[in-house]
Amino acid sequence: MRNELEDGALHEGTHLEFGWSLADGDADGLDYSIHDATFGVGLDSQIGEDGWAVFGGGVACQHVRLDVDSTEFDGKNSVGPYIALQGGWRVTNWFEPCARADATAYLPNISSTIGIELGARIHVVDPAAVFFGWRYAH
Repeated sequence: MRNELEDGALHEGTHLEFGWSLADGDADGLDYSIHDATFGVGLDSQIGEDGWAVFGGGVACQHVRLDVDSTEFDGKNSVGPYIALQGGWRVTNWFEPCARADATAYLPNISSTIGIELGARIHVVDPAAVFFGWRYAH
């Protein structure tokens, strides 16, 4: 979700953004649940008539739940900085193909994530949009 900080054209100026993602699954018999929440700001730039690019960053929080009998790894919370680069093309006022790459460093666990998204945003209600597509996270 994003909120423009200045009145004017979409993707021109600065914005606040909030994101949440969940990775939930099973890896070789180990059940896991990883929640990531981000809060940051972005600098938007219009490219041509309908294109845009954004550089952003902020703070990310991660909560990890593992199906293990260890307090060493289970239920850990981490916080750290993230950066993101994204761009897209506003085809209509409700359909927007886009791509995003982001990286996060989490402390105190000294872990990191990278993510890549390719897909489209469907603008149902401003300022929220639903993302449909493919996301790779490592």
